[in-house]
Amino acid sequence: MELVNTQKVFVLLALLLPVNWLVISYCHDQPALSPMGFMAITIGVAELLVCYLLYAHEQNFDGWLQSWLQVQPYGNVWQPLILQGVAVLCLAALGSKVWKRRLRFDIDIFTIMVINSWMLANFEQSNISSLSFLGIELILLGGLVSASYQMAFHDELTKLPGRRALVSDLKHASRHYCMAMTDVDHFKKFNDTYGHDIGDDVLKLVAAKLGDVTGGGKSYRYGGEEFAVVFRGKSAEECRPHLEALREVIANYPLSVRNKNSRPEDDKQGKKQRGQTPKKAKTTHVTISLGVADRVAGETYEEVMKRADQALYKAKENGRNRVEFSN
Repeated sequence: MELVNTQKVFVLLALLLPVNWLVISYCHDQPALSPMGFMAITIGVAELLVCYLLYAHEQNFDGWLQSWLQVQPYGNVWQPLILQGVAVLCLAALGSKVWKRRLRFDIDIFTIMVINSWMLANFEQSNISSLSFLGIELILLGGLVSASYQMAFHDELTKLPGRRALVSDLKHASRHYCMAMTDVDHFKKFNDTYGHDIGDDVLKLVAAKLGDVTGGGKSYRYGGEEFAVVFRGKSAEECRPHLEALREVIANYPLSVRNKNSRPEDDKQGKKQRGQTPKKAKTTHVTISLGVADRVAGETYEEVMKRADQALYKAKENGRNRVEFSN
């Protein structure tokens, strides 16, 4: 009797583990009322219903275990052939997603599924389940730490490191570095004129150009429309051509602003319009101002940042769309 119960648990685990990890991969960030969220809920309810039916019709389940779902070694693998097929299909589906997107979360789930399959294939080995669950727990812990770091140190909108990352890097920076503080000129007016969606597009554009700054600079989103660029081991004069080039690239970039009425009503219409020039779009430009400061021996990062900010205010007062250096 105990062997039969163990077989039942094994069959359910071999069937449900790969399916549920695949569902988690596709639905973990979806709202409950979205199509993917509804699908996840439906699968969960279906699993509960299957478990109840198996319990209610225990004799039929016992018969299945002795026939086409019987738990007997198949070659060097312990799962029944049909459960091997389920695992392979789930791994293939998730493997395709990993190949296309290469996201840390998907890679972690794929690795967990491989460990699950390895555990179930060698289930008769001693301590196999303990080792497998230990590995899974370590992967989940690593994923949690990585996700927490991303939330704390990276800006979701611009994909740049955030203010905490800036402060952390400056605390551990070398004694000699150059720092530039910059923000988007007339951003509030631009936001009020074109709307917050276009304002977000402007921030993404500026962030993308800042991320490509030359000269070894590293860019951060400090907050709102304000950004920072840090050059380790360089003087302000060495950074000047790279910052001027950055300013010019942003100032010369044509930004298309679509009329709200010309925006697609749904995703299907939006896909058709992708890659086409909007009919009612007009082109505008945005500019940035920059204030630059060298770290002086004995200065804290707060003092360097304050001098860079003062230089930024000077750039604003002198007409914007320019680079000013701290005295």
